[in-house]
Amino acid sequence: MPITAKDAIRLIGRSDQVSDEARLDVFEFLAQSFSLIPLTGGFPAPGQSAREFKRPLEANWNQWCETKRPFNRTDFAPERAGVACGPASGVLVLDVDDMDAFWNWQVDQDIPVGLPSTLTVKTGGEGERYHFYFLYPDDGQRYGCRSVKGVFDIRGMGGQVLCPGSLHPETRKPYTLQGETFELALAPDWLRHYTLTKTTKPASPVAESPTPESTKDTPMIPDSTPLPPIMTDPAAPTPSAPVLAALPVSEKIKQMITTAVPKGQRSEASMTVLVGMLSAGIDEATVKQIYASYPIGEKAREAGAAWLNREIGKAKDHIATAFDNSKSSARPADEDDSQARKYSYETFNALDVINSSSDFEFLIENFWPKAEPLLITGPGGAGKSIMTMQIAMDLIFPLKRVLFFVSRWGSYRVFPCYQESTHL
Repeated sequence: MPITAKDAIRLIGRSDQVSDEARLDVFEFLAQSFSLIPLTGGFPAPGQSAREFKRPLEANWNQWCETKRPFNRTDFAPERAGVACGPASGVLVLDVDDMDAFWNWQVDQDIPVGLPSTLTVKTGGEGERYHFYFLYPDDGQRYGCRSVKGVFDIRGMGGQVLCPGSLHPETRKPYTLQGETFELALAPDWLRHYTLTKTTKPASPVAESPTPESTKDTPMIPDSTPLPPIMTDPAAPTPSAPVLAALPVSEKIKQMITTAVPKGQRSEASMTVLVGMLSAGIDEATVKQIYASYPIGEKAREAGAAWLNREIGKAKDHIATAFDNSKSSARPADEDDSQARKYSYETFNALDVINSSSDFEFLIENFWPKAEPLLITGPGGAGKSIMTMQIAMDLIFPLKRVLFFVSRWGSYRVFPCYQESTHL
């Protein structure tokens, strides 16, 4: 039975857990838009190269880059299928294996850092690897394959990538969609130029691709229910986008900035990014510029400046609470509040809590302050799991006592949990 776009998105997200028939249903759905080609099925034996299982089965498969291949379920192994890139599928795919190296390459090339919001697939390989699908340019020129070793590959005419829903032959993990849309963006100018001439800025201008006006140019089948595109503000000032590689934030935050988030999850992701950037001392002007230029700012561009200002205010309040000197020993008492965001949490033990002059509010009296993480460490077999279970019971039965703990080596240790219950 044919499936809808929403069904396909749901199945792709858990394609490593569904039946072979369900995975073939996904391939059949995608074949209505892309030119799919059969690949080797199964998984490699010990010592066998996984690369062999990404190879097309047909010797003359390249023809399906220009002519759309008819789909027949019996031709395809259920584990994986390939998208023949080029005009038949209507796509030019950017395959990035190292996002940090890619951002740095963009900086070196003096081109805007970032990518337009488009159909993005997280591969099943190890690490953060992505396929970014763009519309194949309709300007009469032949776009083939290019590579920058260790940075990215461009797959056009004569190239193919594993399609969404496929299982990686080595990890057995699925190729999943990032976001809930099949909409494609126009290929960035630098990408088109580089594919043709191996330079991001050709000597002569390259004709602009026209905006698609028919379903022929977009990989959404006519009888499916179109999902809203991720990009809601194509006029966002990408050329002036801040250079992410230079931001003093974690790689996780950088990845969140450049990855589109499904509706319903955007506010939470946005708050995580705001807290990360503001905690690192990034000024509001730069934050707003990032939100105007990258996928993380999609909701802000929809809701307007007032919404973003409120979210920035909430993030600042959260940071101020997290680093409040009256509730934490994370920084010296004589530091002024304006410097609070520059500090990270430090460790302190139960004795520090007891001896502290701070007015803590406790989950467990004189032992575990509220709003503070608790880390239990020790060598294997010391009894960390037993102690954790005891703490959980102490939270359930809040009566005073002292917990005596015996290690595996026979030595006694006293932990002041200050509760008493009949479960000892």
